[in-house]
Amino acid sequence: MLELLLFLMASIIGTLGHYLYKLSGNNSLVGFLFARNESTFEHLKLGITPILILSIVEKIRLLNNNLLSIKGIQILIFSLIIIFFYYGRKLFFKKNNAIYNITLFYIALFISYVISFIMINMISIPITIKIIGIVSILLFIFLYFYSSIFELNCFIFKDPLDQSKD
Repeated sequence: MLELLLFLMASIIGTLGHYLYKLSGNNSLVGFLFARNESTFEHLKLGITPILILSIVEKIRLLNNNLLSIKGIQILIFSLIIIFFYYGRKLFFKKNNAIYNITLFYIALFISYVISFIMINMISIPITIKIIGIVSILLFIFLYFYSSIFELNCFIFKDPLDQSKD
C-alpha cells in the first residue's frame, strides 16, 4: 500500500516538476532537481527526483538496510524503460507524440515502484544487485551535477526545441 501511495505522490511531483523551473523564475536549485528543458535526461529527472525524495519517507517508515540500493535499481529501471521505449518509438515514428510520452512516464514510474515493492519484500538481495543499485545512485547524482555545470553534447542531454545549437 505504501508503494502505491508513493507512486501517486511521485506522479504528482514529477508532473508538477515539468513546470516548476519556469514557474520558479528559472531558479537554479529547482533546475538542478527538475526539468530545465525538453531533453530526455531532464525528463528522466521528473521521475528520479521524486523517487529519491520519497525514499526518505520509505526509510523512516521501513527499516530496510537495502533501501538505497533498491532505489538505485528503481531509478535505473525507470530510466531504461523511458530511454528504450522513447528512442525505440523514434526509430519507427519520426513525429513526436505527447500522449505516448506522458503515458510512458507513468507506466515506467509504476513498473519501477512495483519492482521496488518486490525488492523491499525480499528476504535477501544478492550483492551484485546491491552494487548495481549503489552505482546507479552515484551515476545519476554525478550526472545531475555534471549536466548542471557543463553543456553536454550527447543526444540524451540535447534539448530538441533548441535549434540554435545544431
